[in-house]
Amino acid sequence: MGNNFRNVIPTIRPWLTGAGYDVNVQLDGSVEGLRNLSGDGLIYFSGHGLPGKAAGSHMALWTTTPETEATLGRYRPEIKAGLLAYGDGATDRLPPPFPGGVSLVLRENRIVITEKFVEKYWRPSPGALLYMDACVSDDARLKSICLGDQVKASAYIGWTDITYDDMSTGSASFFFDRALG
Repeated sequence: MGNNFRNVIPTIRPWLTGAGYDVNVQLDGSVEGLRNLSGDGLIYFSGHGLPGKAAGSHMALWTTTPETEATLGRYRPEIKAGLLAYGDGATDRLPPPFPGGVSLVLRENRIVITEKFVEKYWRPSPGALLYMDACVSDDARLKSICLGDQVKASAYIGWTDITYDDMSTGSASFFFDRALG
């Protein structure tokens, strides 16, 4: 998501492999990469969560796919169907060159996936854990879909409100450290 956010994967990956898990990290987070999630026992999603970004959508999850004329054209049918939408989020924080130590946070527009996208495409292993490290990711509809008959995860972890990087990465590290012993 940019230099404004820490990546917890380098911390938790050795814990998972040390506990005997086969770790296949899908780092790009693109629409196409997220479309092909299947067979995984753990899905750890770290990104922006955006409430109500598409018609009929309760929430959306930021991808690495930029919002451009080309991507809007490419994904137009899925945007119209409510599977995808677009939204902005913070990426990088520039050092404070401004009076009073104020820094500038850069924002980018990206394609986002909705709970309808998750319902249509995500197929983790039955009994999977979905750890959604994104603001407002404990959305009732998204959680219901992930734990329901289509996606079939057994456990779901998400945030009920806005969360900040130090809280979310610290919580993820704490959870995986304790869960893996």
